[in-house]
Amino acid sequence: MTWFFVSLAANFISGTAAVFDKLLITRKFRDPWVYAFWTGVAGLAAFFLFPFGSLSISFNLFLFALFAGAINFLALLFFYYAMAKGEASVSLPIVGAFAPVSTLIFANQFLEGGLGIGNFLGFVILIIGGFLFLFAEKRETRVAVFLLALASAVLFGLSNVLIKMVFDESSFVTGLIWTRMGAAV
Repeated sequence: MTWFFVSLAANFISGTAAVFDKLLITRKFRDPWVYAFWTGVAGLAAFFLFPFGSLSISFNLFLFALFAGAINFLALLFFYYAMAKGEASVSLPIVGAFAPVSTLIFANQFLEGGLGIGNFLGFVILIIGGFLFLFAEKRETRVAVFLLALASAVLFGLSNVLIKMVFDESSFVTGLIWTRMGAAV
């Protein structure tokens, strides 16, 4: 039962962050590109973790980590554009409903293993919850907002899998540092 309260807290935090993102995009930065840029630059704070890990990885993994971080940056950029064109209460449920599906599709393509029955049931509940939030909104969603949020969800799914692949080949701290560097670059 603890997972239920953890899930509620996580959704509350995610929704609160989206509202603050929307406020910053519409009132302070005005341009989603600028907001995404500064979000990527802020990720460089991960370098302060270098005493807890090794920065040494192979050149191929280094390039892959930069690519994974760049995909994550693009996912954020599309998400911020969707929020700038529409409401956070519309964009977030679209991303929340489709990003797990996208992650599962890319994970089945690039990672070994599948979902056990318990994990599959949890996944279905997660997806149903995302779609309930999506369909609870009465307002019409503009096509542009939907497409931007959908692109964000697909890119988030891809970046989740790529970043997992980086973590599988390095330590968490090392993978975090180099993927955040990719987002900043």
